[in-house]
Amino acid sequence: QLLSFQEQNQSLKSLNSELSRLLNLLPDTEELLSQIEQQKTRIEQLENENQQWQELTQKLNNENSLLQKQNSELLTLNSR
Repeated sequence: QLLSFQEQNQSLKSLNSELSRLLNLLPDTEELLSQIEQQKTRIEQLENENQQWQELTQKLNNENSLLQKQNSELLTLNSR
């Protein structure tokens, strides 16, 4: 019975040691989670900005096409 108690005691010490190790990792894990959340927010902001730039690019391309067409028409009229 004493042996069983010693084995249990050793198991508890081992578990306690593992728990202490994990608890020491917790602040680092929380910091990493915080950084991940910040990066996620930044990625969302960049995706929104990218979408706005794409919309602006499309708008400018459309305007440019229209101006090119008008320019071509003016050149045609001017050459007559």
